Amino acid sequence: MKAKPLIIAGATLLTLAGLVGFEVQRAAQPVVRTAVTQSIYTIGERSSYSQALADGAQVLKFGPMFLGLYPGGMAFATPEAAQAYLRDGDWDLQRWSVYRLSGDYALDTRAGYITASQLVLVEVK
Repeated sequence: MKAKPLIIAGATLLTLAGLVGFEVQRAAQPVVRTAVTQSIYTIGERSSYSQALADGAQVLKFGPMFLGLYPGGMAFATPEAAQAYLRDGDWDLQRWSVYRLSGDYALDTRAGYITASQLVLVEVK
């Protein structure tokens, strides 16, 4: 009888690991629009985003994951709105910056967050 709780616990852990793996794999597929009416802007940490972009790496901003526990990256309609958010929130402007994403604001955002993972294209200076 002692084996039954261990089997249940093991099956539960395997199921959770599979769900997490599926969620990360799904989120790793970014939206890349060829025709964008209004760009999306977001906030990112310079030490990782800018360095990776300079190195030619593909940088992702993740959309919603883990059954909504992570709502997705913040989304702004203009770089000025993102910069105002940084200034008004007293963010360290040497550490954080604004970046343009690969999606369209009208199609790929909801309630201030991106609805699917996006490529980070460029730092907005």
